[in-house]
Amino acid sequence: ETTTMTADAPMEYDLFKLSGLKWTNKDIECETAAGIIPCIYSKKSPVSTLQWAIGLELFLLIEDPWRVCLTTDHPNAGPFTRYPRIISWLMSNEKRQDMCENEVHKWVNKRTILPTLEREYDFYDIATITRAAPAKIYGFTDRGALTPGYRADIAVYDINPNEIDPSKQAAEIEKGFDVAQYTIKDGQILVKDKEIVKVKESQNIWVNVKGWEQNEQKVIDNIMPFFTQYYSVKWENYPVHDHYVSNPIRIDVEGK
Repeated sequence: ETTTMTADAPMEYDLFKLSGLKWTNKDIECETAAGIIPCIYSKKSPVSTLQWAIGLELFLLIEDPWRVCLTTDHPNAGPFTRYPRIISWLMSNEKRQDMCENEVHKWVNKRTILPTLEREYDFYDIATITRAAPAKIYGFTDRGALTPGYRADIAVYDINPNEIDPSKQAAEIEKGFDVAQYTIKDGQILVKDKEIVKVKESQNIWVNVKGWEQNEQKVIDNIMPFFTQYYSVKWENYPVHDHYVSNPIRIDVEGK
């Protein structure tokens, strides 16, 4: 229930032949063109099951949640609208066991260790992998926390942690995270009582890494002969120049 989109037209064509679903390609300024097809995951498919299990294993095996982020690559190019369901799986071993025993392919028992993992995330862990950790990894110093002076980018959900047991109430967790009760962006209320009340122009955030210029140039000098010899497009087609970035927010970080 998602799409695959990649600058790899031959692979997209193969997926189109394999799935029989709609397919479109566009020959634009990249080496192998670009394609997009719908992608429907099956609970009974061994490959889909492995992709699903691997994503959960990563979260449940990592010791420090500050080093991982919840993204749309779970299981693979999954839609962000399924974040609430993933959160419920991370918080409920009971729900994961039910999935392993009754819904997904039996490869989950033969080729993964997911059924043996009893760890359950708490609300603090979820806040870390969805908010705090991404902000820290990107180098943001003005968002990702409730610290005074930070940007007021806040989502409020209709969930009372003192009245719900995520381990036993996975369905309620998924429902609770499905729609924010309030969404506040830069201190402005955009969603109130689960209804959109205001629309704010979006911004493009980009990271300016300082102190990396010499190393970057070394990499470019190293690959340029191969690029010139084998690629069918010019190097100048690749960079995204500043004038293409509308309404930008620049984040300066020191390279290491």
